[in-house]
Amino acid sequence: MTSASSGSLGAIGNPDQLVGTMDFYEGGDVNIFTANPDAVDEDVLDTFKLTVAFVLHALNRADWMSDFFFNHYDGDVKNPDQSTSENSRSHLTLIKGGKDD
Repeated sequence: MTSASSGSLGAIGNPDQLVGTMDFYEGGDVNIFTANPDAVDEDVLDTFKLTVAFVLHALNRADWMSDFFFNHYDGDVKNPDQSTSENSRSHLTLIKGGKDD
């Protein structure tokens, strides 16, 4: 379940202004909170909303999720940023050919 709400969070133009949050709960619910549109720059709020929409879309794409886990987790969900040297190498194959010397 996804829910969204908005409220007043501060003065517009503040670089430390909270734009919104995306909260994930153990039961699978996601709560999205956005700032009052009058309190945040319109472009910033639109960017937050687009980012949230992208994340929710990505979470619903099984092919994206499996690709992400395959390329970033290396089987260790608790340490996603620690990849083996094998995983960090290029997966390109050298094709021999060209002009003989």
